[in-house]
Amino acid sequence: MCPTTPEAADLARFGLADLDPDDLIRSSSFCAMVHASHQLGQEIAPELSRLQLTDTLYLVLGQVFAHPGEIPAELARRCALSPQHLAGVLDSAEERGLVTRLGERGRGRPTQVVLTDAGIELLLAGWPIVQGAGADRLTEQQHRSLQALLDQLRGSTSRADDVVVLVDEEGNDAGTAQRLEVHTAETPLHRAFSTHLRRPDGKVLLTRRAVHKKTWPGVWTNSACGHLLPGETPVEAALRRVPQEIGATPTNLRVVLPDFRYRAVDASGIVEHELCPVMVGDIDPDALDLNPDEVAEHDWVEWSDVQRLVRTAPFLLSPWAVLQVPQLGSQPW
Repeated sequence: MCPTTPEAADLARFGLADLDPDDLIRSSSFCAMVHASHQLGQEIAPELSRLQLTDTLYLVLGQVFAHPGEIPAELARRCALSPQHLAGVLDSAEERGLVTRLGERGRGRPTQVVLTDAGIELLLAGWPIVQGAGADRLTEQQHRSLQALLDQLRGSTSRADDVVVLVDEEGNDAGTAQRLEVHTAETPLHRAFSTHLRRPDGKVLLTRRAVHKKTWPGVWTNSACGHLLPGETPVEAALRRVPQEIGATPTNLRVVLPDFRYRAVDASGIVEHELCPVMVGDIDPDALDLNPDEVAEHDWVEWSDVQRLVRTAPFLLSPWAVLQVPQLGSQPW
């Protein structure tokens, strides 16, 4: 059953006088919304499935967003789920990189649950489906609560800046598309960049993509990559994006492969299709602070060993790195 929305006096009667009634209003709103979507069955389920979403997962992610840092026991109560059921949902969500549990795990050591950027993005992606499904079944108060949460949700990620720049076959700008929506089995050509960064002793930074990345999860690749925003040069994009991935700002950036372009298909069928200038530069190894949403681990490798790896075991590296390294030659810096 969905939780109700009692007044403060009702909460006191149940020994919950310190609980903000708005918390239960939010919980009720989310529960009513996902319940409505469930009732629509065949109409809604395929849309949710395409996002690898269920109504229960959407409910849990919504509650984690509304109450960041909640312990699982409280989260289970808010979601009207048994602790065992919630634990299974959280395990699955964590494997997908949608939530993170902070703190040391173990009996009597409750963790705190927070959303990752990927979790927020999935909430945004599922909103039109679930909101539309429950639109005629929510009270006016529930609508207001949901709208307030949506406004907060949208404010937590810069959608205006989360775009890619599309280009035509001649390399001319051809509009923009949302980054989360552009990568499909038919990804259009768009602007990106790649960097190969070395530390003072000449060793080059290799990074392993986070295991929950949409494409090439867990694969070793070059130092850092990203997309250009409208009006950015490759160097400007790298100075903005690289610190977000590895915590350090590159220096002495120089574009060495201005016309590099590739198309590659991941094992899942998702396509990368990028006009991707390649840069070399320097990085302070002591300044690294890897973003776990982007990078699982890193290593420092002699450039000659990177070249050898491309020749002997290219399957260990991203397809763009495999194509870039031979073109960079033996002395790209």
